Amino acid sequence: MKNAFRFIAFALVLALVLGLSSQVLRFKYEEGIYGMELLYRQPKNSIDVLVLGSSHAYYTVNPAVLWQEKGIAAYVLGSANQPLWNTYYNLVEALKTQTPKLLVVEAYGTRVVAEYRPDPEVVKAVFGMRISQNKLDDLRASAPADRQLDFLMPPVLYHARYADITQKDFSKNLGFPELDENWKGFLFDDRVKPFQAPDVSEVSEPEPLVPKADEYYRKILELASEREIPVLVMVAPYPTIEEQHARVFLEAESIAGEYGADFLDFSRGDESEIDYETDFFDIHHLNAQGSDKLCANLAEYLADSYDLPDRRGDAVYVSWEKNAERHARLTQNAAFRHTGDLADYRALLDDAEGYAVLATGDGEADEENDARRFVRLTENGQLTRELALPDGGAFHAALGSGDLAVTCAPSGEESGAVSVLLNRREQRKVSQGLNFLVYDLRLDVPV
Repeated sequence: MKNAFRFIAFALVLALVLGLSSQVLRFKYEEGIYGMELLYRQPKNSIDVLVLGSSHAYYTVNPAVLWQEKGIAAYVLGSANQPLWNTYYNLVEALKTQTPKLLVVEAYGTRVVAEYRPDPEVVKAVFGMRISQNKLDDLRASAPADRQLDFLMPPVLYHARYADITQKDFSKNLGFPELDENWKGFLFDDRVKPFQAPDVSEVSEPEPLVPKADEYYRKILELASEREIPVLVMVAPYPTIEEQHARVFLEAESIAGEYGADFLDFSRGDESEIDYETDFFDIHHLNAQGSDKLCANLAEYLADSYDLPDRRGDAVYVSWEKNAERHARLTQNAAFRHTGDLADYRALLDDAEGYAVLATGDGEADEENDARRFVRLTENGQLTRELALPDGGAFHAALGSGDLAVTCAPSGEESGAVSVLLNRREQRKVSQGLNFLVYDLRLDVPV
């Protein structure tokens, strides 16, 4: 009997250790995995517009802007380079708890030609889904027969992640504390990379989808038709669109018409007002500014074309309001990053609430004057600390949940050099000058 108790205790401890280690080691991606996890937390039948697709979906369609403009309750569920079979099974999964008034299918997946996608893309598309027959069917479509068991046993794939573990792996929200429970699937990126505008306006001949893509595209449209859900198929703009892509999109438009679905192609300039010089952050994706422009027009189109209620003021939809507030905050933070004029920067700081601002002076000083080496910290517009830094001096403070350390190099080592560390990461941008560190106390992130 004693041995039996020992065995049971050992088994329980082992199960606990394995469970905790799996939580730490599991794959963590905002797109796909975290998006699906949060889908299960949405109030039942609360999503009015469900957006499915690839990264073109979650970098293009911003539920916060649709909410701000028209009170539209939208949710984006996508993963990188998502093929249409994953889109179909995501739709099946979403319809278990949601009855959207509109389905938006982002069309980049129509041009996928490979029968199977690389492992990381399969992981992002499938791993967030709860175990069910639908998930098994998704895996059968996503991986060859001799690989499907690997994806059903995640430790087989993530056992090698030990070397990649960071503090985020121990954080809440699947390692994305900056994406709280109110997040609706859009990824914010305010980088700017200029491109020339592509021109596919002369492309007029359609090109068939590959058979597997055609099959699942039709299954999506058929399922939506069975559930009496209107469908809008949308092509997002991107600088590297090729003529072959444009021909496939023409075929996708024709197929959509067979099922009575609407089709909106922003790659041809339809109502987007996109500036290719300023509105993208890489060769495939709109930046936050570009998305804001497109979604302002998209919100108008959706409100005019479909029966979508304005949910603003409804207590059930408070998380959409909070998501919009978060987007406004991220936009404010982006303004800090993209302001190069000191006077404009200080004007932003004067109007900012919920920020901590650290100013440090970094320069040589003599025995009589160390005023050029200083630390000045304000929080919510109030000065909280101000001091000079002598050689070898240091200043420590909590900044949100972060640890701030400002040190001045001892005499003889690089006298006058001021180091600014936040969670042990150097934040100083220039030497022999003035540095600012702006910290968003509401989102608990450095700007």
